[in-house]
Amino acid sequence: KVDLENPVIEQPIVSSESVIDKPTSSTKPFIDLSTSSSEPLIDKPTSSSELSQTEENSIGKSSKAIPKTSLQLHAELSEAEMMAKLQKEKFLEYQTSVKSKCLTPDKFAEHAVFKKYVKGDPSPKLYIKNLNHKQVVEQDLKDLFMPYFEFFNHDSQKSEPELQIKLMTRGQMKGQAFITFPSVEASEAALSDLHGYILHGKPMAIMFAKSK
Repeated sequence: KVDLENPVIEQPIVSSESVIDKPTSSTKPFIDLSTSSSEPLIDKPTSSSELSQTEENSIGKSSKAIPKTSLQLHAELSEAEMMAKLQKEKFLEYQTSVKSKCLTPDKFAEHAVFKKYVKGDPSPKLYIKNLNHKQVVEQDLKDLFMPYFEFFNHDSQKSEPELQIKLMTRGQMKGQAFITFPSVEASEAALSDLHGYILHGKPMAIMFAKSK
């Protein structure tokens, strides 16, 4: 018989499988961190050599845009320009040296050879007197005047010009000499620097010789 007052309600049978939550489609898939490549996913630190090379490249590129300084431009002077600069410095030193061995302006009046001194008109040829004829030789004059010949003639296009020296050693002309330069510029500089130069105890009197 069925008890109508207390009916029995059948409960559905719940299996163990229904109790455990099943994974749904929304569940995130498992990510396999292992890769087929032998290289790790994490970047390796760059080596110091690679960094230095990169820095050099970047510096090299950036330096091209930097304008050159005056010192850099000076360092890039051609060999010819550098030689000319050194030659000029050497010549200036020589001029200072020989001028220190000349009579001072207040001493010229003490020597009779300078009382009627006349420089003459500029010419490539110089006339020298009051030389110590007992001691002065041609080499002495060559040593004194050659620096002027070399400095003012270093870029000449002429074929092997020479410094012409004629020293008088006999008769009434002894103690006198003639020196001929390739240019008036050289002779003017030599006269300006060496007039009154004391050579073997006697001051030289230098003037322009008359050109033929």
